[in-house]
Amino acid sequence: KGSGYIAMPDAMVPALDSLEAMSFTATSRESDRFESGEASMEVSKARIVLSLGEADSVRTIQATVLALQEGVWKPVPEAEVRLFVKRLFSDLPVGDETYTSDAEGKVTAEYNITLPGDPEGSIIVGAKLEDNDTYGTVIAAQAIAWGTPKAIDNSFEKRTLWATRDKTPVWLLIFPNVIIATVWGFIFYLFYLIRKIRKMG
Repeated sequence: KGSGYIAMPDAMVPALDSLEAMSFTATSRESDRFESGEASMEVSKARIVLSLGEADSVRTIQATVLALQEGVWKPVPEAEVRLFVKRLFSDLPVGDETYTSDAEGKVTAEYNITLPGDPEGSIIVGAKLEDNDTYGTVIAAQAIAWGTPKAIDNSFEKRTLWATRDKTPVWLLIFPNVIIATVWGFIFYLFYLIRKIRKMG
């Protein structure tokens, strides 16, 4: 598909952490089919501070977008933030599709979704600044017991119809074998009668 990626080595982490902004450049060599190309982008360092609270049975999610400027974390206004609950295959949006941060870099939304969680009712709630031209993609997530507790189903390890063959229910082993034995018993009995009739002439 023409895309490529590179993983940052661990040795570069201290250097990247010390920078307020990072500049990335990608180049492609000239080939028989394509000319050489080059593109650059600069990504400033940002983070999201997530705050989850509940008062008078009203659950709220507050996300604050901050950018590192001159060694100080400052709020980022007019940033498009998505609030979500992490599910198995994708993120489930909370409220509106996107929220725009105010002058203090904050977005706030009520959480009024009923979702199953783990056995303790924990779910993962998060905020995401996605594909931003200046800051790239920034994600913050936090586990909180806002879900409905759901017991883990261990029936696959027991004798059930949907378990593996070695865990077939006992009744399913007995009844088919009884039926098979009965059918073969009648067949052998018929052969016995036929043999007895032939002996009688």
